Amino acid sequence: MEKEKPCLETGMTAETQTTVTDAQTAQQMGSGRSPVLATPALVALMEGTAQKIIDANIPDGWESVGTGIQLTHDTMTPVGMTVTVRAELIGFDGKTAEFDVSAKDGQREVARGRHHRMLARTRTLARMLRQKP
Repeated sequence: MEKEKPCLETGMTAETQTTVTDAQTAQQMGSGRSPVLATPALVALMEGTAQKIIDANIPDGWESVGTGIQLTHDTMTPVGMTVTVRAELIGFDGKTAEFDVSAKDGQREVARGRHHRMLARTRTLARMLRQKP
């Protein structure tokens, strides 16, 4: 029998690793002049890591969208260095998931924050999109 609703529990975690590329730098993304990991790229990595937890624990016909992120990006990470991003589910009310997210680059913590995602049926999100002009 197919699950009807998402089954997420606090404490679930996921990690991803990536080697910083030129395309992920502040220079290339327009968020600065240095050839270091850009904050927008870091946000995308954090969202993707949290999404891994959701994807592994929701039934077909459900998905999530990011609704907010708050973070501090405390140190630079140059091209070629590996970044490990970790997400931990710290809250779920049946509709909204809250994650503690962090990133390390092998030498130190790069960033830390909170990320929120809203879960909904795919058909509901599609209906909402059709209502946009």
